[in-house]
Amino acid sequence: MSNQQKTIAVVDDDPEMRCAMRNLLSALGYIGKTYDTAKTFLNCASTCEASCLVLDVQLGDISGIELAHRLAADGFRFPIIFMTGLDDEIIRKQAAAAGGIAFLRKPFSAETLAGAITKAVDTGLRTAQSSSQSGRINADKVFSTHSPVRLDQSLSGRLST
Repeated sequence: MSNQQKTIAVVDDDPEMRCAMRNLLSALGYIGKTYDTAKTFLNCASTCEASCLVLDVQLGDISGIELAHRLAADGFRFPIIFMTGLDDEIIRKQAAAAGGIAFLRKPFSAETLAGAITKAVDTGLRTAQSSSQSGRINADKVFSTHSPVRLDQSLSGRLST
């Protein structure tokens, strides 16, 4: 399957970040659907066909980590990539415990995001194909951190205006 057939959902309360992520995902060959709050995403989670979620840790209504817990409690099993401007060990551990596939510190490069999405989508496919598993992803095996690179620099030359 090509990336163009995969949808990546992004939940971030910053409109500029949502726009940049939508453009970056498009440049990478994905369909980017963005949501401004966790509540907005929760309202349409049952119809969301995203291959993975990219959640900001700090949202205006509830945190991305709390959103991940609520989705899991409701039976949704999206592979999740967390992103944040804060590189805090406690937040990183909470994100891993919430089932995070990757933890990206803003700003990050297009390559870093693409690698995390590939890992998340592949993990989600393996989870969906294995009916003997509970659907829970072992975050200890796949959770990673990345050094920051400017997101706006990674967009230069890749997007046409």
